[in-house]
Amino acid sequence: WTDDASSWPLTYTFVHNSRTDGSGAATAVRTGTMRRSNITTSALPLGKASDGSFALNVGVVVSDVWGLENSRQQVITVAAPASLEAATVLASNLTGSIERMLDLADDESVNAALSFMQSGASMIGYVLNSTAKDAQVPSEASAARSSYLALLEKALTEADEYVDANAEAVEAVALTLSLLTAPRPETMTRAERHGVVLNVGRLVNATEVLGGTSETMAGHTVDTLSS
Repeated sequence: WTDDASSWPLTYTFVHNSRTDGSGAATAVRTGTMRRSNITTSALPLGKASDGSFALNVGVVVSDVWGLENSRQQVITVAAPASLEAATVLASNLTGSIERMLDLADDESVNAALSFMQSGASMIGYVLNSTAKDAQVPSEASAARSSYLALLEKALTEADEYVDANAEAVEAVALTLSLLTAPRPETMTRAERHGVVLNVGRLVNATEVLGGTSETMAGHTVDTLSS
């Protein structure tokens, strides 16, 4: 696929999808034109942990000003740390960086914060799922989930102008909520559940302003509310 200069700038959208067969909706991690830097602080979530492969389908969609596009996809491995304790510590250690990014409040920092939240939330979800047969949730994992839910609340209240105006940001928050609430939802506190429902409402309002709910956003929202 080639394009002439009159159809520039080209826009690159980088996506990921845990379904390696290519089905299902992909979640965008970064969109930008070729005039922007190729360096990104975006972080990927864990790959598919349920079958032990940790496979993640990643790709890029390139489009011009007329909407003509082409895409490429590749399956990579994004594995969890060697132990559940290490996964919990790594996720917990990200919270300070995420909070600082949100405090900066510029679009690039907020985008990076949402990306790191997805990555950390996927590790917390992995730990919670891996301990599903245990009577009690590991206290460190439970505390980490609470911290991430609080960070999402911060993003939706203090960085609301960016989130409300950016479909990718809305999808990122929806995915993070799904990752945090799907595993062992019965162990969440009543206050946490109430906060999750309120935040889903905020996301739905944001999608209405943006012109409608995407397949990705709808899927993550249904998963969260079902949990």
